[in-house]
Order: sequence, then C-alpha cells, then structure tokens
Amino acid sequence: MSRGRIAAAALSGILCAQAFPYPDIGLLAWVALVPLLAALDGVRPSRGALLGGLQGTIFFAALLYWIPPVIAGYGGLSWPAAVGVGGLLVLVLSLFHAAFGAVQAWLFRAGGGRAALFAAPAAWVLLCEWCRLWPVGGFPWGYLGYTQHASIPLLQAAAWGGVFGLSLLVVSVNVLLYAALASRGAGGLRLRRAPLAAALVLPAVIWGAGWLFLRAPAGTGKTLSVAAIQGNVRQDEKWQGENREAILERHLKLTGQAATAGADLILWPESSTVEGIESSASLRHRLQQIADRASAAILLGSIHRLPGGGYTNAAFLLAPGRGLVDRYDKVRLVPFGETVPLRSILFFVEPLVKQVGAFTPGADARPLGRDVALGGRERGSAPFGVAICYEIIYPQLIARQVRLGATFLTTITNDAWFGRSAAPAQHFAMAVVRAAETRRWLVRAANTGISGVVTPRGEVVVATPLFETRLVQAAIRPRNDLSWAARYPHAVPGSCVMILIAVAVTTAARRPAKAIPG
Repeated sequence: MSRGRIAAAALSGILCAQAFPYPDIGLLAWVALVPLLAALDGVRPSRGALLGGLQGTIFFAALLYWIPPVIAGYGGLSWPAAVGVGGLLVLVLSLFHAAFGAVQAWLFRAGGGRAALFAAPAAWVLLCEWCRLWPVGGFPWGYLGYTQHASIPLLQAAAWGGVFGLSLLVVSVNVLLYAALASRGAGGLRLRRAPLAAALVLPAVIWGAGWLFLRAPAGTGKTLSVAAIQGNVRQDEKWQGENREAILERHLKLTGQAATAGADLILWPESSTVEGIESSASLRHRLQQIADRASAAILLGSIHRLPGGGYTNAAFLLAPGRGLVDRYDKVRLVPFGETVPLRSILFFVEPLVKQVGAFTPGADARPLGRDVALGGRERGSAPFGVAICYEIIYPQLIARQVRLGATFLTTITNDAWFGRSAAPAQHFAMAVVRAAETRRWLVRAANTGISGVVTPRGEVVVATPLFETRLVQAAIRPRNDLSWAARYPHAVPGSCVMILIAVAVTTAARRPAKAIPG
C-alpha cells in the first residue's frame, strides 16, 4: 500500500468525524468518503480491509473520544484500563468499516468501476451501519445520516427512508463525486460532467422537495402541554447524602411551576433522584399532591425491583387521582454501563457495571398512557412512546412504539456522565432525526441537558444549555398517522441487501473462469 492510500483513508476518517457534533460541519459528510473510495480503488480485498479499518479507527476514535474519560471518572477503572476499553470499542466498531473496505476493493477489482460504484452506497449502509444494530446489543452511534440533523428541508426525507435513507443519499453523492473525479483521459485526470451534475442535482432536488413540504400547513388538532424538568444534578453530587433533599426540592419546585403553567404531562429525567418511586411513600405522596392539584400526569425515571430478584431501569407514569398507573422497563441496556455483554470473556470490565448496577432488560417497547386522559377526559387518551437514555438511537425500537400507537415521543436521560464533551450534542442530534423519521413531536428531559422539544419536521423548538437548571414547556399535537419509515423501518437496509447481492452475483458471474491444469 502506498503512503498516499493510507493518508487518503486517514483523511476520510477525520472528515467523517468533523461532520458530527462537534464541530458539526454537516457539509463535510458529502465529500468525506471520496478519499476512502480513491484509496480502495485498485487494491486487493485484504488491503482494502486494512484501509477501511484504518478509516473506521480514526473516525470512531475522534467521534467517541469522550468514552475513556467517562469510564475513568465514573466506572472505577484506572486511566490505562479506561483507554484500553475505549480502544477495544473503537477496534470492534472499525471492523465494520474493514468489511466495507474488503467488499468494495473486491468489487473495484472484479466488477470494474461502474458496478463497484453502484454498489458502494448499499454496501456502506448495510455493512457500516445496519449491521451495527445487532452484535452484543448493538451500538448504532454515528450513522452518516445524522450529520444532516440541522438541514431541515433535507431532513424531511427521513420520513420516507429513515436515517438509513439519509446515509444512502450522503454516500451516493460521495460516490458520484468520486466517479466525476476518477475518470482519466489521454491528458491525465478529466472531470466527468454527468456524475458531477448528478452529485449536485440529487441533494438539491430532495432539499427542494423538503422545502416545499415545509411550506404546507403543519396540521391541526388537539394540543397538549408537555414540560421537561432539567434538574442539573452533577453525577458526583447525586450520591452525597447531604444533597438528597436539596435535589428533590429542586425537582419538586420545577414540577410545581410546570403544573401552574398548565402542563398536562411533566417529565423528570432518568434516575432523577436517589429515592426509588416505588419504595418512597413520601415521594409518591408529594408528587401525587402536585398531580392532583393541577390534573397533570408525571413521568419519571426510577429503579424497579423485579419480584424474582434483579432490577430494571424504568420510567413510571403517575396519573392524577390514581397513583402509579403504568411502567416502561428499558429494553436496550447500555453495554458496559448497565450490563456486560460476553461477561465470561470481558470479566475485567465488571467494575464498570458495579458503579451503576447490572440491570435486566425490559420485555417490550410499548407506549404508555393508553388509559390516562391527558388534558382532561374530554380529550381522551394520547399514548406516548418512551425511550430511556440511548434507546433513542435505535430507529427500529422507536418505530415499533409508533406502530403500537404512540402519538408522540418522550425520552428521558442522564447525560451528566458526559460532562461538556460532544456526547450530549451527538445524542440530541439523533433524537432530532427520530422525530422527523416518525413524524412525531418529541420531548426530551435530560438531567444536565440537552433538554428540548422537537417538531415532527425535525425543527428544534427549544434546546437548553448544558449544566443549567431549566424548565422546558411547549404545546404539542399528538398524531396517529404513520410515516413510511415508521411503518417499514428495515425497507432501506433490505433494499441494500438485495442490491449488494445482485451486484456481487453479477460480478462473480462475469469473471472469466480459470483454466483447470492438466
């Protein structure tokens, strides 16, 4: 491998990372893969795997730089061990990019430029993104489609193709730009006009269609007032006994303010207080008083003790006049934060889970509030989806809640672990895409931020700063329609599978057979 190819793969990894928060330069995503494609064109699959792995290693190391400080600060591991765990995660994630590099290099050598470039977007979405949903619980952080979270007209395409569709579009433009640049004439490099024009026209057409959609009326119907509490409890302060009452009073004060302002539903963040809602009769009584006085329901994160032993990370719904009426148990647990996958092999990271507890996953991602009349009985029920912490980054999980009847989305989280790193902004950007994907209002309550409200079009109505005590409140409209992405969340990855198989089979069939000796 030449140094130029190595430098090109490394540059691609750097550009991809810079397209995410921070610095959140989404335009870079449209060109970030051009150097990688140039590096893969003409090398053997084994070297393609190395180049793809290098690109992935640099990308994930830059994107997830905040993981070792979190592990060292709160996980009970030394700095060398924390760096080792973070490095192991980066290495595992880079293997998906290595698989893309190997497949793409084989297509370049065996199928020629056109077949290889046609298959590249499907190969990226399938191998680098969709496949990351599954192994050891999955880690779908950092899909290229998320880089477009701030481009509202373009984001409207998410309702049809989801985040995978956005990624497919971004990679397709990269491929077209490389096709325009890679053509060589008799006098050297010659720019091809057709793929260059297509690279400019394709996103422009989709952007224009989204802009026209945004000019249409936003819709009418009943509204609900939903509030999110940002208590601003630092992780190192939460477990200090002298702070418990002050933390609780802060949340109760903000809850009272939201109730006075007419909130129909009030969200507390994940693990807001040390007291468990089921075990603390005093906490339940004080919340019930607020709920009854204002006719407002309250959703708060707490721990649920299972009858047979063990715990779940849960969200409880408290209704006026009825007490605790519903509970959602977190389905997708954070690897190495709430559970240790492959525990017998990765026994050395056990201290991580001991710091926060090993949890049991919930059984199903179902909406809450089916029999709770939010905003008064005359308005009827408005079931809503709940995502705890990083569950919001799983598109198929949220789509399932919507198909099961969720009329709007809520997510509660504790991002205090991440400090002032890029992680809270990356996390919030993925929540924005979920709202546009499902065409649902989304309300987010984060302990230290970012709390906010997002419209079904992906427009951020309000987003709080980090580490400030805030109350967020907005009027939202429950919806019952289903976007294409919510109805068929695996349509784009399934199409990518078929495209990749078709190109691979065609390419293999066109290769000349080797002569048999003798």
